[in-house]
Amino acid sequence: MVFPPPFVGVVALPDEVAKATGFDHLGMKWEPHGHPPALFLTPHFDFHFYAIDPDRVGAIDCADLSKPAAVPAAYTLPDLDIPGLGPLVGLCVPNMGMHAMVKAELERTELFGASMILGYYQQNLIFLEPMISRAKLLEAQSFTMDVPVVPGSGAKLKWPTSFEARYDKTARTYRFVFSRFPAE
Repeated sequence: MVFPPPFVGVVALPDEVAKATGFDHLGMKWEPHGHPPALFLTPHFDFHFYAIDPDRVGAIDCADLSKPAAVPAAYTLPDLDIPGLGPLVGLCVPNMGMHAMVKAELERTELFGASMILGYYQQNLIFLEPMISRAKLLEAQSFTMDVPVVPGSGAKLKWPTSFEARYDKTARTYRFVFSRFPAE
């Protein structure tokens, strides 16, 4: 496992998308062996939709260990001791940020298919991450995930409440769609 894992692609989002959502760019990572905690130890993709620019993402060193005052009710920013790496406060990964995950997932023993992760740094919400296993994508089926309401997401972000991975059987491709944005 390479730590921190490198981005395999960084895509600037079109101005109209950035203006409509507050998301600046997409950073994609491929985790061929997965990573701790245990349920994520399967090959998967991390799709980070960042609200900050790539230079600021690259400057994240996890020196600031302050967590936000609140995260969604079902979520936690766990402090985990990762073998070979040591303690990660709030699951902070350099060049990424802290990772909030669904509390119940920490107790699961079976491998995941898809999970919605929230990212923070310096107490600010900075990314939304649909994390999707290779096995889930190989099912070649559309699926949805709820996006939690985030306390204090800020005026800059227009936070979606739904994520859909739409599978096109003819093209054998997925289209990722965020929807159900709150009314202005």
